[in-house]
Amino acid sequence: MPQEIALDPSAVRNLTEAAAAVAPVHCGRVLTVMGIPAGPEQAAARTRHFRAVAENMEGYALALAGRRFGIPVAEVRGISNAAGDRDKSRWDFRTAQDRAQKAVLEFLKRLP
Repeated sequence: MPQEIALDPSAVRNLTEAAAAVAPVHCGRVLTVMGIPAGPEQAAARTRHFRAVAENMEGYALALAGRRFGIPVAEVRGISNAAGDRDKSRWDFRTAQDRAQKAVLEFLKRLP
């Protein structure tokens, strides 16, 4: 099984353009992990080592399914907190969800 799966470049470009119209956008490698980092130091080490802009637990499965079934895949994520930040008082789920939803709705509006 491959360690890294590239998302569909055209889908990523279209989703990025749509998302940028409604929210701040950061593109790059997202590291799929099996669990949350032990703390900020481990999260920072993962970021440096893998050159990742974020961590998640589902992205690899999405990319693998797309690859196996020949479906173009891109991923949008609303980020609520920095990896390794355990202080939930600093997390912002509402903004993360709102931005992700707006990005997807804008993407869908632009479909032919």
